[in-house]
Amino acid sequence: MDSLLIVFAKSPHTRDVKTRLRPVLTLKERGELQRAFIVDTLSSIASLSVTQALACTPGIDDPFFIQCQSDFHVALIKQEGVDLGIRMKNAFRWGFAQG
Repeated sequence: MDSLLIVFAKSPHTRDVKTRLRPVLTLKERGELQRAFIVDTLSSIASLSVTQALACTPGIDDPFFIQCQSDFHVALIKQEGVDLGIRMKNAFRWGFAQG
């Protein structure tokens, strides 16, 4: 693998997705917006000639992430760590371990 692009994403099925929009959007609307953002991002990078991975939280077993893996041929990795910096560090470690 020469290049790797990792997209970080929170499941659209979690209650704490897009919380800053809570005053104006319902939970369902926030989930739909999150889903659209992720699909748009993956669509935008699909033609790049790099290996692509989707760093998922809370886990890679979410049906939406599994569908993304199928539709966009991305590797799924679980975000691990107590904050974003540690989760990014762990994702980089995963990428370096892949070559």
